[in-house]
Amino acid sequence: MKRRKIFFALLMLAVASHTAHAKVNVVATLPWIGSVAKEIGGDKVAITTLVKPNQDPHMVDAKPSMLLAGRKADVLMFNGLDLEIGYLPLIMEKSQNPAIVPGKPGNFDCSQYVTVLEKPLASDRSLGDVHPLGNPHYHFSPTNILRVAEGMAVALGRVDEADAAYFKANFDKFKSRVEEHKKIWAGANLKDKKICGLPQALRVRRRRIRVQNNRLCGAKARHSPFRRLH
Repeated sequence: MKRRKIFFALLMLAVASHTAHAKVNVVATLPWIGSVAKEIGGDKVAITTLVKPNQDPHMVDAKPSMLLAGRKADVLMFNGLDLEIGYLPLIMEKSQNPAIVPGKPGNFDCSQYVTVLEKPLASDRSLGDVHPLGNPHYHFSPTNILRVAEGMAVALGRVDEADAAYFKANFDKFKSRVEEHKKIWAGANLKDKKICGLPQALRVRRRRIRVQNNRLCGAKARHSPFRRLH
């Protein structure tokens, strides 16, 4: 009887220890979100990224593996502005995880932390406009990245209160590094340089670095010239 009591006591201690040190399971839709979440979460989070870096985020459809990831998530972090419209609503509805539905602490919309540019008065998809809620490529701005990162630190702290100070400290370190790089970028002489890229993404970056005369080149959405590059 005494041995049995000792065994159960040790078992309960092991379970309690595992629970106390369990990582926050973060599901990020896009690579940039997963990267920033790792900077803030450090070794206290486990990151699952749904979309690969070589995938066009406009063209991704739902897969069973996404529902499984959503079912296990403590926090679902996404770009927002309908960029993930092909799969995100299904994850929220069908993964049967009440922690990640809108309004819950585990639902993290990155776009809520930035000023959205280029909100159209009307949407005309025949002109290539597939973003009726505004330009979703805000992550090309380091200022926006910092706003999102700070929000992540707060959100992770709500889910894992014991490590809230850890997340805040990681954000402070991340902010310092970004601010140092912003000084370098601000000093770069890019005026009148030709830049080739997707127009919506470059407009966000050009606005932030105050380049006035850069040339934008690109094509309508879903007909990217970069698909021909290797």
